[in-house]
This record gives sequence, structure tokens and C-alpha cells, in this order.
Amino acid sequence: TDFTNNSVVGGSSIIISNQQQTDNTFSSLQFIAKEGGGNDQSAAIVVESTSATTYSPKLHIVQRTAANTQSTRLTVDESGRVGIGTTSPSKLLHLDSSSGYAEMRLSGTSGGGTLEFYNDSTALGDVYFDTDKHFYVRTGGATQALKLDASQNATFAGDITLTGGDIFSANLGLQTTNGTGTI
Repeated sequence: TDFTNNSVVGGSSIIISNQQQTDNTFSSLQFIAKEGGGNDQSAAIVVESTSATTYSPKLHIVQRTAANTQSTRLTVDESGRVGIGTTSPSKLLHLDSSSGYAEMRLSGTSGGGTLEFYNDSTALGDVYFDTDKHFYVRTGGATQALKLDASQNATFAGDITLTGGDIFSANLGLQTTNGTGTI
């Protein structure tokens, strides 16, 4: 759908408007449901005016987390950056946890998850897990560069170059064109 026209493409709409000419004012659409004990459980979609001199506001998804507390769960800022756990995203997608690690799950019914990297439409590489719990790094969209199996054995497709530091190992296997050996 083309939303470039200010009339919201001539369709029907519900308008909630806050006409204050002040930065950081809000308009919202709130949803409330009562749980079995009679407490209101609520969430809202909130539009916040910003000090930006453009037509782009911030958009927030908030949840009621206590009697008089609304917590922002997701923010789309005036530049289109999405923040989950933050109201000031610094990247296109910014995940922030208020305690512990910021975690993300990729899940599929026929395998693990894949994180792909592109330059426009050109595949640069990806990282993924398969159903055998093998972790892969691929370059160029399809060329396996690294495989780490479930036993934590690593297979590299190319040369390994070490700069600085030391290698400590009780069993370092080397393979040559004439066979294998152990140092």
C-alpha cells in the first residue's frame, strides 16, 4: 500500500489528536482487559511529538507493569530505528536488557536460525546452526569458512594466520599433503 499521501490513502481512519504545540506531548490508543482478580491489565500505542523539525514522531508500545506504571517495550524513533528495551535506539535494531544479557532467539520448524549479512542485494555471508547443533560461518552467501560441531571441534576452510599471542595445546594436529601428525 502506498502511504505517501497525507490523507492516509483516502481510506477511513480514526484520528486521536493532541493539538498542544509543545515537544514531547503524547497521543495514545489504550487497550484494557481485566484479569480474574479484577485488576486492569493495559497496553497502549503512544505517539510522542519530538523536537525534530520534521513530521516524524516517536512511536512507543507500552505495557502497564504496576498500579500506576507504564513501561515502554518497543520504540520506533523519528529516524525509523527500532528499540526493544530502550527508548533511544542507536542502530536500525537496538536490543537492550535492563538486567543480564540482551538475548534474541531465532527458531524454525525445519532447522535452527540463520543471520544473513547483505550489501543491498549482494550476499556477503551468514552464520547459522543446523539441527545437528553444528555452527557455521559462510562467506559469499554459500561458501563454508568455519564449522564448529557439537563437540566443539572446529573445521576451517582456509588458512589460519596467527598474529601475536601463543597457542597452548596438549594435542595440536597438523595435516599436510603427506598425511597427519601430532605435535
